Amino acid sequence: MGWTKELNEGDWYLLHTLVHVARADDEVVPMEVAFIDTVMKALDVGDADRRTVKAMLRGEGAIPPVDARPPASLTYERKLDVFREAISLAFADGVFAQEEKELVNKLVQRLGLHPGDMQPIWDRAKRHYLDG
Repeated sequence: MGWTKELNEGDWYLLHTLVHVARADDEVVPMEVAFIDTVMKALDVGDADRRTVKAMLRGEGAIPPVDARPPASLTYERKLDVFREAISLAFADGVFAQEEKELVNKLVQRLGLHPGDMQPIWDRAKRHYLDG
């Protein structure tokens, strides 16, 4: 078993946000689970935390509220990372559902992102996931 780090509040905020995006349209598809698995591997999430996230994806256990404020420690760059991952996940199944759009728009407001910083992320995700 490899070393894993203890997740900080920014990592947990990212994972909770991704769980909410995946569950937004009431259907968590395998592609979304695989995307979150990839993020968890990149974060070095341990087995216990991985099980917690998987349970949240199944609708089991407590999930922080969808409108939870980002931690004060979250830098602007990290907020952009959360937005980037949320957008990529929303597009991952090839369908950007209305519920996902609404959730992402609320996320943008909570994160306090500048429109000029978000547009390239939107454009890149649309090109990658929708235009092939």
